[in-house]
Amino acid sequence: MVDQTSQVTGRPYSEINEDGYVIREFSQDTPSFELVWHRDKEDRYVQANHDTDWEFQLDNQLPQKITKNKLFIPKETYHRLIKGTGNLSVKIFKLWIVTVKYVIAKHLVTVIAVIVNMKLSDILLEGWNDRDVRGKISDLSYDILSSYFESERFNLPNDDDSSRTIFNQSDFEHYRDKIIKRYGDVEVELDKEGQFDDDRFKILDKKFLKDKADYIKAKGAALDRWRQSSNYGLD
Repeated sequence: MVDQTSQVTGRPYSEINEDGYVIREFSQDTPSFELVWHRDKEDRYVQANHDTDWEFQLDNQLPQKITKNKLFIPKETYHRLIKGTGNLSVKIFKLWIVTVKYVIAKHLVTVIAVIVNMKLSDILLEGWNDRDVRGKISDLSYDILSSYFESERFNLPNDDDSSRTIFNQSDFEHYRDKIIKRYGDVEVELDKEGQFDDDRFKILDKKFLKDKADYIKAKGAALDRWRQSSNYGLD
């Protein structure tokens, strides 16, 4: 446990580092101008340790009360505290991506798991493919994906309205290299419970999503023009 006061950190709070989370305390004497808009490098959850009228605000959203329920703050998203009465004490659970190696079916694979206040032993015991996973596409492989989706064959979305069926490592490498060449080392999110290919393997890159949306929109417009100019072969 490491205790850092506001005098040591030079920030408007003191904090104690516990195993898996941080306890951060803000004094009622903190000047409001010190509670500036800022953003963090990792996703995190925040929850109050007591009832309070302090508020939290995400960029372009209305303020909301800080409660004992976990509040999610996406990384690189501007946010701020709004001062209330009395002191404020919160727990902060930072999310990070770790690489876990374990043996499945007599061979070693690398698994990317999102850890939220969990020990590695918990991941190994509970399994990892029952939770959402996020990471860079370069960190993935056919073995990881086939293990996660529990199938030797799975579909990955293209930047139009189609999908690519992956049967082996060579298929995945061709797909991955094509995506990286066009969009860079994109961040992806896996969700084995997703209904569609885009939900199960979600590419989070803005340009990829825009290209996909533009293609679908243009295709829809072309079909509408065809319907308007055709009698569907009934002449």
